[in-house]
Amino acid sequence: MGTMRRITLASLALSGLLGVMTLTAGRAGAQATTDKVTAAGLAPLLTGMGYDPKPLGTEAGKEKFEVAIVDEKFTIPVAFEVSPSGRYIWLTVNLGPEKPTLKARDLLKQNFEIQPSQFYITGKGNLMVAIGIENRGVTPALVKWNIEKVVKDVSSSSELWSG
Repeated sequence: MGTMRRITLASLALSGLLGVMTLTAGRAGAQATTDKVTAAGLAPLLTGMGYDPKPLGTEAGKEKFEVAIVDEKFTIPVAFEVSPSGRYIWLTVNLGPEKPTLKARDLLKQNFEIQPSQFYITGKGNLMVAIGIENRGVTPALVKWNIEKVVKDVSSSSELWSG
């Protein structure tokens, strides 16, 4: 086979490979932009999963919903909202006002055990637990896993925040 023919075949093969890579990247890019959950889309997502979401906030684009999840110890109200940037879906649990007996050091140590969930205290003094889901490729299975994770974290750490 001549040198020129080998170069042409190699060029065609490389061109085809680059075309497949471009097509794949285009599809991945399209998927990443079309599979985000909007704030208004949270309720239908949760309803489709068999939950009964209650509205906590109804301002357009800032909708927030709550679902009561029952475990062995508690009924845990999990709130769902899309971050202002749209990049995350936050699941939060309000554990009530910060108590004077609360040991912040113990909660910070517990953050290591429950990560990616986290304890924090709001500007209004409420103790919260939260977990964030990157808002792309969101599936009911992913949401369910995160619900179960944050509920387990709340329940298993109750000795630190209840009382």
